[in-house]
Amino acid sequence: MLKAVLFDLDQTLLDRSSTFQLFAKDQYQRFASQLQVCDELAYWETMHQFDDNGYKDKQTMFSEVCEHLGLSIDSDVLFED
Repeated sequence: MLKAVLFDLDQTLLDRSSTFQLFAKDQYQRFASQLQVCDELAYWETMHQFDDNGYKDKQTMFSEVCEHLGLSIDSDVLFED
């Protein structure tokens, strides 16, 4: 008798890296005027670096990204987005 079915979504059934990169690109474009101290690639690479492959708390991750890049935007704004 079948009791459970498990799915491994991240990086197996879903390409999390590509989805996350698209999100970062879209977010950069939405907030470009406030993120102009870095370019889009630096923003993505820093998000990717601090994201810990999706395991890090996102509010903490955005705080670290803002601090690392010297962004003046409140990290909570990016987190809420």
